[in-house]
Amino acid sequence: MKAFAAFALAFLILRPPIAPGQVPKGAWKVGIAQIRVEERMSENQAKILRFLRQATEESCRVVVFPESALSGASNAGAADLDRALAEIRKAAASANVYVILAGKSDSTPPGRSRNWMAAIDPSGKDLLRYDKLYDRPSAEMPRPFAIDGTPCNAMICADRWLRGVEELPIMEGAAVSFELSDNYESEWVAALGWYWYVPRALRNGVYVVFANTVGPDRHGHSAVVAPDGSVVAAAGTEERLLTAMIDPAKATRSEATSRRGHPVVGRFWEAGLKILGGEAEKAQPAEPYGSPEVEVRLAAAQMACSSDMAANLATMSALIKEAADGGADAVVLPELAVTGAREEDVLRADEAALAKALDHLRENARRCKITAVFGMPWMDRGRRTNSAFAVGPDGAVLTRADELAGDRTELFAAGSAARAMWFRLKGVPAVVTVGRDGLWSEIAELTSAAGAQLRFHLSYDASTGEPASLRRLQIWANLASYGTFTATVNAASPEGLRSPSAPADGGSALWEDLQARVESRLAMKGERREGHDRMAIYSPFSANCLERAGSPPRLLFATQRVNRNNPHKSAGKNPRMAPWYALGARLLSAGPSF
Repeated sequence: MKAFAAFALAFLILRPPIAPGQVPKGAWKVGIAQIRVEERMSENQAKILRFLRQATEESCRVVVFPESALSGASNAGAADLDRALAEIRKAAASANVYVILAGKSDSTPPGRSRNWMAAIDPSGKDLLRYDKLYDRPSAEMPRPFAIDGTPCNAMICADRWLRGVEELPIMEGAAVSFELSDNYESEWVAALGWYWYVPRALRNGVYVVFANTVGPDRHGHSAVVAPDGSVVAAAGTEERLLTAMIDPAKATRSEATSRRGHPVVGRFWEAGLKILGGEAEKAQPAEPYGSPEVEVRLAAAQMACSSDMAANLATMSALIKEAADGGADAVVLPELAVTGAREEDVLRADEAALAKALDHLRENARRCKITAVFGMPWMDRGRRTNSAFAVGPDGAVLTRADELAGDRTELFAAGSAARAMWFRLKGVPAVVTVGRDGLWSEIAELTSAAGAQLRFHLSYDASTGEPASLRRLQIWANLASYGTFTATVNAASPEGLRSPSAPADGGSALWEDLQARVESRLAMKGERREGHDRMAIYSPFSANCLERAGSPPRLLFATQRVNRNNPHKSAGKNPRMAPWYALGARLLSAGPSF
């Protein structure tokens, strides 16, 4: 192994530099070494040098290795690790490349491993060194570093759950987000694909580079995701070098900028940046809302929407009755179900017509003795909003939530009241969101931190086809993965209607993430939760999809017993940011009187 390492290093020293003009101006090529981690550190060192040689042959500017790449079953001592890192730094300098590398070494107390990563520049110096917070919650948080002038951030595996690690560096300016993982085989859910990485790229407008291991009980599937959510390069389960071009000009960070500047969630991001910069946030613990431990039955009503409001109301009335006859406590219908989603459909409905439609649906909910959650435009003091109404079984309006993150600004005014998302169903704290709100997953996480147990998301997604359907499912899987029983409802295809509104292709789903810790512990033992085979998609490290629709109209049902308290916790693995999470929970709560 030592002889091979010396040969690899000699090759890198003698290799000529990358010729000008091989890479588009401003862009750079990244190589992901998707490797199997061997038993001995010396074997892994040799493999790292071999993949460095291959990457430089292919004109890569950046070479990325997964979690634990420089490690062994019995970790070598500090001196051996230092020698191995010195060889890798020399190789990086000789090849004039950046290396992003993770490893594992012994720590204190003896017998415990320390997961770490380093970003090494072309001179062989460290740009970043950090320890995985999931293993060492008191460790320093990683900050941005630059690759040829492009700000970047990086995280190790489960630290993706820590929003301060995953996204605060992006709010500071990072345009490329690296994740170095050693994911279990069960973490790959084929139906969801890159369900943690595509939404990260989309909700920030950045590149996401995911490097993962292969081998026994590891799934591979390293990938590069572009800022528009497209997967530009992806591996399977084999050991290989995966390459792709990164063009920093395409990473506009526009979505991250929108979130940071938002009147509601922007306060959360600004506070996080201040804490990360050393300012103290006064700790004001947020007391999460409690809940009765009761069974809740939900119905997701995927309906085809017409441009004829009367036809939509007739369809909604029939679905409300069918859901009630099916024993549902609540029925959830799509965004803009009352009018349809085309601009002309929305503008055709004046204030009087909308008020009459609301009265009609209130009466239907009262007559059927069911809670109805539905989307429609609303006029409020001359402002048109894209709203979701929750109407109780007595016909009373429980809440009206306006889309917070809306992008159809020429048609709808943005919402600004987080407390309007909240209502109770059978005494259980529930949150409703609309449209683009589903992409901003901090809304989901922080309302869960405030105690949400039920989540309803209303969509009318006019993007259709298989790629759009998968992307929507991936966003929803994120949205539903914060300890809640969740309904995500999209409009059905209107094809065949006499007066169809905007195109849509359904995919509505019912999700649960109520036993996440049980499922992850079982998965680490190679086992699955009882009843997993009856689920549409079983995913032990995120929400399970209980029922899922295709594109035609359909009514889905599912029943779950909710917890007394929301089980999702992040601050425990990142105690430095505990005041930040508490602030976010207060900002996204319904207030003390709820």
